[in-house]
Formats: sequence, structure tokens, C-alpha cells
Amino acid sequence: QEPTRKDVKATLWVNQLPYSATQLQIAQHFAEAVGVSATALTPAVRMIMKDGRFKGTAFIDVADWRALNRALELHQSQFQASDGTRRGINVREAVTREELSKLAERSQHQRNQVLRKAYQRVEKKPKPDQPQKEQVVFR
Repeated sequence: QEPTRKDVKATLWVNQLPYSATQLQIAQHFAEAVGVSATALTPAVRMIMKDGRFKGTAFIDVADWRALNRALELHQSQFQASDGTRRGINVREAVTREELSKLAERSQHQRNQVLRKAYQRVEKKPKPDQPQKEQVVFR
């Protein structure tokens, strides 16, 4: 059965797909894991297009968390397009823009803390025969 928008419980984010991949080919790759036919899954595959061309990233809506977890097992699987192009794909659970923004903010905060610690100036005790000076210590 085809998942409708109101039935969607989770969304997969897939990238590193060949630019030549089609909506049906993507659905065929995920159909068994999701537990529906490729034909039923095809409308749930949303391909990211730019200037009318596919950019290698797609979202796939699934109706339940079990299907999502089975599909996540396809992370780093080999995807082959009909033109023979093969790529190892990334499969993740999609996050909302708000969640993505929070993750980026938290990541930047953690990065700043690490840099602050790494470049922290530590006073080094001089040896009796050397003049006193400050030294940067990397941990």
C-alpha cells in the first residue's frame, strides 16, 4: 500500500545517488527494505532537482519506524543506475530544518570550546638559566 502524506511517520534522507538515477530506480532499491512494492513507493520518493536536473539527493517517506530502520541498513550500499553508474549511497533519517539548525549551532559551540582549549595560553615555569616567557601549548 502506498504511504500517503498523513501516514508518513518518518523520512529518509539519501545522498550520493548517481545523477542519472530515476525515481523508480530509487524506489526499487528501497522497496524490499521498506516492505512495499517499488510501484507503491515511487510517489514517496522526492528527488532534489536544480535547474531541472537531479542532484543526487532524495527524500523517501515511509509509513512506520520499522520500515525506516530496515531502510537505514542500506547505508553505504551500492546503488546502480540503469546507465551502469554505481555509487555507495548514504542513508540517514531526515531531520527538520529546525533540528538541523540546532545541530549546527551546537556543533559550532563545541568547536569553539575545543579551539579555546587548544589555544589556551599556559604559563610555563622557566629553567633557571632561561628568561621567562609565555608558551602556547597544544593538547
